Amino acid sequence: MNISSNSNQILFLNLPLFDEVLDCHARIVNLYEISSVVACGLSGYSCEYNPSGSKLICRLCQSSAKKFAEDFDLHIELLDQVKDSCDDDIDKIVTSNFALGLYRNKNLLKNKRISKYIVRLNKYVNTLKHSIEVYFEDKYHETYYVFNSRLPGAKALVEYCKQSNQNYITYDQLAKKRLSVAKNLPVLHPKALDDMLNSELKNIPASKIHELATEFMRKKINNDFVAYEVFTKRQKLGTLPKEIKSDFYAIYTSSEDEKQLFGDELGFPKLDQCNEIINLCDFNNEKQFLVRVHPNQTGSALEKKLLKMSESRSNLLIIPGASTYSTYSLLESSSLNISFGSSTSVESILLGKRTVLIGRSVYEEAVKIESYRDAFEFNHASSAFKGCLDQNQIKQAERWVNFISGNFCSDVFRTDKKIYVGKTSRLLFLIWRLRRILFHPLDYFILKFKTR
Repeated sequence: MNISSNSNQILFLNLPLFDEVLDCHARIVNLYEISSVVACGLSGYSCEYNPSGSKLICRLCQSSAKKFAEDFDLHIELLDQVKDSCDDDIDKIVTSNFALGLYRNKNLLKNKRISKYIVRLNKYVNTLKHSIEVYFEDKYHETYYVFNSRLPGAKALVEYCKQSNQNYITYDQLAKKRLSVAKNLPVLHPKALDDMLNSELKNIPASKIHELATEFMRKKINNDFVAYEVFTKRQKLGTLPKEIKSDFYAIYTSSEDEKQLFGDELGFPKLDQCNEIINLCDFNNEKQFLVRVHPNQTGSALEKKLLKMSESRSNLLIIPGASTYSTYSLLESSSLNISFGSSTSVESILLGKRTVLIGRSVYEEAVKIESYRDAFEFNHASSAFKGCLDQNQIKQAERWVNFISGNFCSDVFRTDKKIYVGKTSRLLFLIWRLRRILFHPLDYFILKFKTR
């Protein structure tokens, strides 16, 4: 990736609290010639890390931001929030999707406390966008660096950059292992990820990539942490439902929060997974379709709707998110695996199984899975029900898991090896943590317990 090295570059420090985020900021400072820091969200507003607008939490934010700038000898300015009212020019779906990412379930967004937070957060984002426009008026910077453009505060800066035709760099952790960087693109964009992958693995022998990919799958099947969170800890390998037929198609839903965040941020068309599953089942009444609900969708409206649907469809079997039936046993036992963008599609290929992707995914440029825009297109494609697994797909899948695992990335991009730890007041941090916990509704903790 060719990013110019220019002293007139600004780090937009909208997330100064967590050590792992500060570490990402530190890597960007080490990679590029950052001249100064502009910190926002520190003035008593309900923002990403301060749902209640607590002044104590703002004090913690300011302490973290100032200490970070001091450690790297950077000039810092705190962005004042413009008090003037402004129109809602950032789509409310940005803040709703952020809340969905926090609470993992659409039902929880109806909680009175959470719904008020979404309203306040939306007001903050639009006020912030107006503040950015005022602050940077008559100023020009070579590039703006912003963490995680899916988040509301970062989105405000990205919108400003787009409107003013200025360069911006988005960055974020990928699979809790590595830093992902994209120029003038949303963070975790398929093209940017593919470019990074090809650059990193171009000189690595295929035999080494195969060896480490095999080890990756061995660990995943045995519920060991590899690059991203393990959702199968409670599942028992080798167990399958008694109702299962010898020849069935398995469908794997994607986590609702990820589907919304990635879909809106990357411009992916929206797919109603429930409707797509109905269309799949109705196309072939003779075939049994088994749906493995994502663990994050335990108790969700989607899961309830699917369970209700299965009562009137003899060819539809639903495995709830909290079930202990093994996802990997299903992947190996089915005659075809159908995914809505979760990592199961890549894992299915690595297990040597025929795999189909309905909709789009962040890995679509790196792994050329047999893809269809929707169930209708899939149902009417003759190739969907015959043929052999493309061996090139296996090689691409092996490269992808090596990439996200960080097996060959430099220490600059490897985020599981910390290079910076912030030194904020322990007392203030504990106060912030307690207030965050108390802000979560009880239903959130119940659902979180069920999925672990």
